[in-house]
Amino acid sequence: MDNTPNINLKKPKPEDYYNIKDHNDNSDILDTKIKELDAGKIGKDMIGQNNGVAGVSAQGKITPMPSAADIGAVPTSRTINTKPLSADITLKASDVGAVDATLVNVPNGVAGIGSDGKLHQVPSAEKLSGELFIISATQPPVQEGKIWLKPIT
Repeated sequence: MDNTPNINLKKPKPEDYYNIKDHNDNSDILDTKIKELDAGKIGKDMIGQNNGVAGVSAQGKITPMPSAADIGAVPTSRTINTKPLSADITLKASDVGAVDATLVNVPNGVAGIGSDGKLHQVPSAEKLSGELFIISATQPPVQEGKIWLKPIT
C-alpha cells in the first residue's frame, strides 16, 4: 500500500484487499483538513468590515476606506501655508518665501544667470550698499567709488 504525499491518505494497490478501516481513516483525514481550510477562510460577512478584508464598492472604491492614520499618511486636517491637505494644493513662490519665476531677468526683478554663466539682467536700482550704479551702454568717465555696469545687448 502507498500513501499520498501531502496528507498521507492510504492508497491501496490493485492487488490489495479493500479495507473499510483504511477508507474510514482516509475520510477522517479529509474531514479534518476540510475543517481546517474552512476555519482559515474569511467569510463573506468579513468583507468590507473593520478588521476584516477590504472590499470594493459599486463605485469602485475600497471599503472600508482606511484612514490616514491607518496607512501612516498625513492627516487631511493638516495644512501647508494655510492650505488644507484635503485636496490637491498649488503653492506659489510667495507661499514659501521664494522669488516668483516671472520676476527673473526683468527690470526691477531678480538677475538671472544664463547657460553661458553670465549675469543676464542687471539691477535697475540707483543704489546698492550705498554705492551709485552707473548704467550705460557706453563706457562712462571713471568715477572713484562708483560701479559701472554695461547692459547685455
